[in-house]
Amino acid sequence: MVPDPGQAATPATAPADAPPGDAPPADAPPVAIPRPAARDPLTRYRALQLISILLVLVGIGMLALSIVLRAGRADADLSADLQLSLVGLLLGGGLAVVVGLLMNAVRAIVVRERLPADRYRGPAVFVLLALALIFSTVASVAAYGDLVALTGGGPISVGGALLILTVTQMGLMAAAILFVGVPNALS
Repeated sequence: MVPDPGQAATPATAPADAPPGDAPPADAPPVAIPRPAARDPLTRYRALQLISILLVLVGIGMLALSIVLRAGRADADLSADLQLSLVGLLLGGGLAVVVGLLMNAVRAIVVRERLPADRYRGPAVFVLLALALIFSTVASVAAYGDLVALTGGGPISVGGALLILTVTQMGLMAAAILFVGVPNALS
């Protein structure tokens, strides 16, 4: 019998209750003792990954529902209850997406930290891009007045113009620094 290379081979020995003269012959092949199966390190915290994916999907669904409910209605046609529901759907959906993406990114960093140094140990690239988009959107709130002036044809400030032009790059850099640079995912 040829032992499996992943299993340790040990010489055959007589059972403990056998008489002393019942040792196996010297030319007997070694008996392979199976090792417990190594657990894939990337499957740790799988429940957190599923929860994060569900949060993102539910959040996107809530955002889509708020758009469908608002479609084709003027502001005057919206009742106070519907307006409150739309705001709740927008805030709840946005929060669910952000929390789900952050949970997914942090879980990926924790799970992949034990990988060898020559492998990428950070979150998925699409998660990083989505987080960069969220960071960019939040940062663009600082230039809201200039954005309104830009779309209305009015003058905008130099600082507002610079922020509008560079906010996407700043979001990409923030996501890369926070989720790739700080945990040292590329070494």
